[in-house]
Amino acid sequence: MIFKKLKKLLRKYEDNSASPAERKAVDIWYESFSVQNDSAPLFDTETARSAMRQRIWANLPMSTKQPSWLRRHRYVLLGLSTAALLAVVFSWNYMQRHLTPQDSKMQEANYIAAFTASTTTKERKLITLPDSSRVWLNANSTLSVDAGYGTSVRQMQLEGEAFFDVSPDPAKPFVVKTKHIKIQVLGTAFNIQAYAATEKFRVGVAHGKVAVWDHAEQELNQLTKGQVLSYDIHNGESTTQQAAVIGSWREGRVILEQASFKDLAQAIYTIYGMRLRNESRSAQKYSYNLQIRNNRSLEQTLDVVCGMHQLHYRREDNEIILY
Repeated sequence: MIFKKLKKLLRKYEDNSASPAERKAVDIWYESFSVQNDSAPLFDTETARSAMRQRIWANLPMSTKQPSWLRRHRYVLLGLSTAALLAVVFSWNYMQRHLTPQDSKMQEANYIAAFTASTTTKERKLITLPDSSRVWLNANSTLSVDAGYGTSVRQMQLEGEAFFDVSPDPAKPFVVKTKHIKIQVLGTAFNIQAYAATEKFRVGVAHGKVAVWDHAEQELNQLTKGQVLSYDIHNGESTTQQAAVIGSWREGRVILEQASFKDLAQAIYTIYGMRLRNESRSAQKYSYNLQIRNNRSLEQTLDVVCGMHQLHYRREDNEIILY
């Protein structure tokens, strides 16, 4: 089998139909027979190379009418032939399998240029990356994928919120950076909320395991299924809690638990595209526990919010004011 493949390659080499990569493999093979002294390489002439090719094609011992240099080095040839044949066939097989036009296109696709995906108000997107990892991008969010994704590392930047379902690949860590925290996984599903207008960034794991670092590269925690880490962007403190649902926004639901007014305002803006402001100082200190659904009207949601703390609201253009 080895001889058969080598014959095919040498024929292509001889009639100049071999690719540059195949010619390089044969040249390296010939050079491997060089004697480790001051003499010239064994195959530095076309006559020498042709004689070796003829021997391989016939699969017979060397003719008794061998060139003098061939007689002198026949034992070297016998000792090197097996290793050399294996080396060239291995190289050729590798090139046949890995340097085809189709694979070259795949390599180009994997080594992608940097690109950015963004969403506007009330818009959501599903992005499929070259390794089949999927990203659901929530409204008012931006995902920037670094150049070279799919080589040694799979890295990107996120502003806003996204749910990631990562294809496992231990050799290529999946890294998401936000303004204040960094998340790394090998293969899992998790949600990141990192809107610039909020006071806390959150990471929740649907399944698998992720590690979370702050901007100073200090590890905050390693999260497993059902855990949510909240990071305070002002004081750098983080807390970890259990959560029954991760990434519920993909189903049109936002669950707020002990949420600040800024968290509430971000949720209203994400779902309805309306800015929320308050004229009540006390409203800034309230915590909000409610579930906002996108199949509910804005007025219905505001009625629930105001009913919690005996507030009122009015609408001015694209802004809702609590008082």
